[in-house]
Amino acid sequence: MKRITPHRRPVRIASIAGALLGIALAFGSIPSAVAQSDAQTDQAVDARMDFLFGSHVPYRQFFDQLQQAVARADKPAVAGMVKYPITVALHGKKVTLRTKRDFVAHYDAIFTPKLVDLVAHQTYATLFSRDQGVMIGGGEVWFSGICRDKTCKDVSVKIITLNLDSLNG
Repeated sequence: MKRITPHRRPVRIASIAGALLGIALAFGSIPSAVAQSDAQTDQAVDARMDFLFGSHVPYRQFFDQLQQAVARADKPAVAGMVKYPITVALHGKKVTLRTKRDFVAHYDAIFTPKLVDLVAHQTYATLFSRDQGVMIGGGEVWFSGICRDKTCKDVSVKIITLNLDSLNG
């Protein structure tokens, strides 16, 4: 099998893009450029999720609701957004939470200020998605559609993974 090697040209393009960004910042034109870029990126994220999951709508709604619930520290609401059981690392030990009640009891140890900040500053435009779900941050939070029927046309989006090691270490 032939291995494809990347070209060096993207590095040069990245350097040029960085220089242009610096110029834009210097002249104050970056807010409109960022807004336009985010809109285009939102469309790209929508298209990728449509391709992967059939529709981006439930994932976009879930992401917005998760950010709002975390910002309000609405423990029951966030607990309702989790697929159980879920195993998380708390204080250096793996703990399996089986119910919403378990999650609420451990909420403050899970949603530390670092994780709250990470969720708050994540933008829809910069979400990473793949066939197994959607990632917030560097993989600290993953959410995905859970099939409610055999055809998987009806899904409930839930948090499926919490990787807290990078935040706690």
